[in-house]
Formats: sequence, C-alpha cells, structure tokens
Amino acid sequence: MDKKCEKLLKRMCLVLKILKDLALVWFIITILLAVFMFFVDINSIPLDSLRIDVIDITFKNDLLINKEMIAKILPVGLLLLGILFFIGYKMIKIVESICKTALEKPFDISIANSLVKLSKYILIGGLMTNLIITFRFIILTKPYNYNLLFNKNYVSGVQFKYQFSLTFLLVAALVYLLSYVFRYGKELQDLSDETL
Repeated sequence: MDKKCEKLLKRMCLVLKILKDLALVWFIITILLAVFMFFVDINSIPLDSLRIDVIDITFKNDLLINKEMIAKILPVGLLLLGILFFIGYKMIKIVESICKTALEKPFDISIANSLVKLSKYILIGGLMTNLIITFRFIILTKPYNYNLLFNKNYVSGVQFKYQFSLTFLLVAALVYLLSYVFRYGKELQDLSDETL
C-alpha cells in the first residue's frame, strides 16, 4: 500500500473513532432522556415552542399542546431514536474495524465478513426508520388524530407528508455485493501467494 493511501486510512480511522464515540454518547443520552421522561410530569413544564423537522413554532400560551399525549409519545420516540443511534454506533464500529484491517491486509476475509454485517445493519436501520415514518404517518393522519399532539379547540387541521424511502435497500445490496469482491480478492491473493 502506498504512503498516501495509508495516511488517508489512518485519518479515516481516527474520524471513525470520534464518530463512534459520539454515536455511543448520543445513544446513552437519548436512552437516559427516555427513561427520565417516563417519570417526569410534563404538565408542570410550560411548552412555549415546538420543533417539527425544520419548523420551529412559538406559542403565545401552552394551551395549544396536548401535554398528556406528548407525555406518552415523547419517551417512546426518544427510545426509538436511541435505538437508531445504537444501530449507527454498530455500523461505524464495523467500518472502523474494516479500516483498521485494511491498513494491514487489504484483502482479508474479515473485511468481507464485516461488509456482510454492515449490510445487515443498513437493512435493519433503514427498515426501522421507514417503520417509524410509516407509523407516524398512519397514526397522525387519521381524521382528528392531530388531537394527539394539539388541542382540537386551537387547531383546525394538520397536514403530514409521507416520506417512505427504499434507498437503504440499494445501499445494503451494494455493500453486500462488495463483500463478494473482497472474497474474490482474498482468493486471488492466496493464489498469488501460493504461486510465489
């Protein structure tokens, strides 16, 4: 391996280690917040704003928000977010191990096995994300179900956009196929070593 590639791989390993640590910290924080929210009385907390994706809504008073339902939904949402952070942590950990192995042996069977694991985590993460989006869409778009979040006296209607995506299937398939390339590379390397 030339020096430039080796230097790039070492930098990549360092960045992946930092990202892995951040994902683990966010996983722990969201799980602790989810547990904390199970025991917090949300009625005593004034809610003067609400952030939905990129929209930040500020209220004159907190009568608009249905606090009882938010108290039920918020811990579950935080728990699901924590699980997604854990899946991200596992994926980064696998890529970091691939990076470290590639520094020593570019065509090692452990890289192919790690790529198969990575494709499985991509599938799990993509399915979970789409299930959360679909569940949110189904629950909140039924007639008058916006009352789950908002008091019906203050809101006449809410529109939600469906955002289901199957891109994760393509990415998982490509990573899985890449594992076969590394298996074949390992076979060619073994054949070359036997010939020499």
